[in-house]
Formats: sequence, structure tokens, C-alpha cells
Amino acid sequence: MLLLFFFLASLFLISTQETLMKNDSLSLSFPLTSLPHSPQTSPNFYSSFISQTRKTPAHKSAASSSSPYNYRSRFRYSMILLVSLPIGTPPQSQQMILDTGSQLSWIQCHKNVPRKPPPRTVFDPSLSSSFSVLPCNHPLCKPRIPDFTLPTSCDLNRLCHYSYFYADGTLAEGNLVREKITFSTSQSTPPLILGCAEDGSDDKGILGMNLGRLSFASQAKITKFSYCVPTRQARPGFTPTGSFYLGENPNSARFQYISLLTFPQSQQMPNLDPLAHTVALQGIRIGNKKLNIPVSAFRAGS
Repeated sequence: MLLLFFFLASLFLISTQETLMKNDSLSLSFPLTSLPHSPQTSPNFYSSFISQTRKTPAHKSAASSSSPYNYRSRFRYSMILLVSLPIGTPPQSQQMILDTGSQLSWIQCHKNVPRKPPPRTVFDPSLSSSFSVLPCNHPLCKPRIPDFTLPTSCDLNRLCHYSYFYADGTLAEGNLVREKITFSTSQSTPPLILGCAEDGSDDKGILGMNLGRLSFASQAKITKFSYCVPTRQARPGFTPTGSFYLGENPNSARFQYISLLTFPQSQQMPNLDPLAHTVALQGIRIGNKKLNIPVSAFRAGS
């Protein structure tokens, strides 16, 4: 039997944008695949926006000794969770890495437009009637917005260019755009702010699902999402598959729930990201044995 592990995050978000649909009727599910981390299955970007802001050659890399962004931490992910979502109008299926710790969602875009037929795995903006690029004078096109630092600059076409670093030192960059996620003819999100990356060596994007106001969940006013992680045990010819739910999960009656920390609570803990989905740890159990660690060891400031 396939062993599945459940995670449920309930979000209560405030937004001025239109809703995806009535929240009490939203229930969508998508296959979720677990893949080993490798340079071919995760973002791997090294051309820095410094090349534009300093007028340096376009091929200059962020990994060069003259760049202030040449830090590479030892932090590495061992696995990724991959979901395919229908982006644009009409929709183009795009593979995105589910990331509950990230805010900005972005997709891989084909930069030589127009081009037909569209690439198999990369988003073609010329084929979507709902696609638009943010200009430099857009309110979001500045180095810092509330609860989020996103380095931006103007490209040569006066469009908003972003650069986004991750914990392992890799860099995603491209243009900030508006685009819909179209689930069906009657169900779609409003235009969302996304990144449109053009210089990646991989065809997978990021689905940002933290509590920040630019995350996919916040912009689309998704008040509930959950995912069921597939086992890592794979058999030859068989890929374990889980599920990613937006809205109500049909299995939720069997779940056991624990409250997430509120934003003010997480702010009191300087070691925690206030925009992350955070629970209060009370103990550690290995098998049936609970480790003899006092609850006070897990409190803020301990």
C-alpha cells in the first residue's frame, strides 16, 4: 500500500483582488510527484541582474569574483515536490516546484516570441491572451515592498526585471508579469503577479505558497490548501504520486489538526520566518518513544 503523509495548511488571507470563486465551492486536486533533487530538477540560475544595473556584459555571471552575489551556502534540498498547473489563456501546462517557504511564484518562459507551435515544457507568452509584462513604473517594481524584499530594475525595454536568490545560492531572474491560472472555462484566478524567467537551464518553475501577499495562495485568495506527499519508495516502472488540493480536501474528515502560529506569535521568535507556516513544537518522538526533552526547550528565547 502506498504510504501517504498529510499536511494541511489553512490560510485566512486578506486581499482586495477578486476571488477565484466562492471559497466554499472550491475543490481542485492535482497530481503531486516527489523527485530527487539534482541540478536538472531545481532552479539553477547564475546570470545576475547586476549585469543590467551596472551595464556589464550580458554574459557576466553572478558566480564571478566581482559580483557581490557569489555566496553559495552548503544548504541543499534532497527532494522536490512537483505539480503541473494550467497557466494562461488558453492554458499551457507548466511544471512548478511546490514551495511553502517562498512567496514569489515564477514560470519558465520562452523568450523568442512569437513561436508556433509552442515549446512542450516552457511557457510561450505569445500564445496567451491574458499575459502582460509589468512596466518599470508599476508600484511593485521597486527594491522593497511590504513583507518582501525583491530586487528589481528596469531592463532595456523599460520592463520590470527581478532577481530572486534562494538558500542554496542559486538565482532566478526575469520579468515580473501578470497572468491567470485557468482551471476550466468557468474557473480561473484573477491576473496574478508572477515571475517569467528566461535564462534557466531547467523547465521547472516555483509555486510560492507562504503567507506573504505576493504568494500564489494570497493573490488567488486560496483560504485552504493541502497536499499528500508520496512515499520515496519507488518500484521499477512505477512513480509514486500524491495529491495537491486547492480548497476543500475530500479526505479532510479523517485529518487531525494542529493550530499554526499567528503572525504576532511568530514575530516574537526572531529565529522564525513570520511568513512561514509554523507550528509550536512540544516534543520529539522516535517510533513509540518520546525523547526526554522538556517543553521549555522549544519555547521562544530558549
